[in-house]
Amino acid sequence: MSISTNDLKNGMALNLPSEGLVTVVEFQHVKPGKGGAFVRTKLKKVASGAVLERTFRADEKVPLAVIDKREMQYLYREGSALVFMDSESYDQMNVETSKLGSTVDFLKEGDSAVLHMYNGDVVSAELPAAVELSVSQTERILIIDDQPESQRMLQEVLDESGKYRVITASNAHEGISLIARRRPNLIILDLRMPEKDGFAVLDELRGNPETASIPVMIVTADTLNNDELDKLGVLQVIYKTDLSQSNYQQFMDGVREHLR
Repeated sequence: MSISTNDLKNGMALNLPSEGLVTVVEFQHVKPGKGGAFVRTKLKKVASGAVLERTFRADEKVPLAVIDKREMQYLYREGSALVFMDSESYDQMNVETSKLGSTVDFLKEGDSAVLHMYNGDVVSAELPAAVELSVSQTERILIIDDQPESQRMLQEVLDESGKYRVITASNAHEGISLIARRRPNLIILDLRMPEKDGFAVLDELRGNPETASIPVMIVTADTLNNDELDKLGVLQVIYKTDLSQSNYQQFMDGVREHLR
């Protein structure tokens, strides 16, 4: 399905060949003294939220995308996904947190959210307009750990304090993407992960001026050798065996120290 650029409206969704799924933020019809008329637009990428400018010919046909908006109830977290229930059919759906944008920071179990779906997949989400937010949590902590049980345990400890917004990633690639988009105040990093381990993540963070200053805590199940400790430098290391024995004080002390 296509639409003429003469008929663009703010909020309309397009599926462009190069940019992918975007929504129209602004548009302006321009008729210069010489040359053909054109339409100048500002578009927002649905996946990343990035805003870009794009110029089209007048009456150019562009692919229209129909976004289905469904209000659903957030039930609980399951690994790196949130489980939602359709308010009408009661069907349940697992949605990766990476698809929910900043909405995930404000959701509590039992809350409603409007999921935006395209071709059956969730592409973004928003809170209902009637929801009033009281945001007291300001510090964002990212946990990068491929072990669901370890990830859950760390998140529960942090959630108990009631002071932090916790984001989770199940592998290094997802973690790097979340760091770029969400800029956490602290990263809790597991070292032993497949494909790309925690040492590689550290190298990437340290090599980027925009992320080099983000504090990092290491959480690992393995005893580290001297070479590995040298690579970590002054980074604090917490062993998962200590956490599994319910000795959380050292961990929380380290979190508070890093966030001062």
